[in-house]
Amino acid sequence: MSGLFLFILILLPVIEISLFIYVGGIIGPGVTILLIVASAMLGLSTMRRQGMTTLASAQRAQAEGRAPVAEVGNGIVILLAGLLLLIPGFLTDAIGLMLLLQPIRSLIFETVLVLLVPALFAGFGMTANNMAADVTDLEDGIIEGDYTINDDD
Repeated sequence: MSGLFLFILILLPVIEISLFIYVGGIIGPGVTILLIVASAMLGLSTMRRQGMTTLASAQRAQAEGRAPVAEVGNGIVILLAGLLLLIPGFLTDAIGLMLLLQPIRSLIFETVLVLLVPALFAGFGMTANNMAADVTDLEDGIIEGDYTINDDD
């Protein structure tokens, strides 16, 4: 995992410098710098607005008595998008702007859930067969279990 992180850490600046040179050669260095600054300002403005909307949505969810899981996830992705927009470069700006789009965030959450939920259940010793067996056991309305009464008196 650390090898992949190191590879990305080295590859990202190389890609960004190459894009600077390519775009700067086409539109000129002044406009290139202006685009970088403008995208950072636009991204930060959008991130601030969406972050406030997400915060209000999380507060509303808490007031309704439900856990604001989706709102927290959106907030984390918006924060990551803002960080990517602050890093100078066209590739990071493009990724950051894409992360600010709700359909992209929804796709990310669905992908993470598809990968994460089975791994979580496997960590508890459950497989798809175990979960299916547990559901069929509940169909007859009988739930078996043990209990103890702890009296502190």
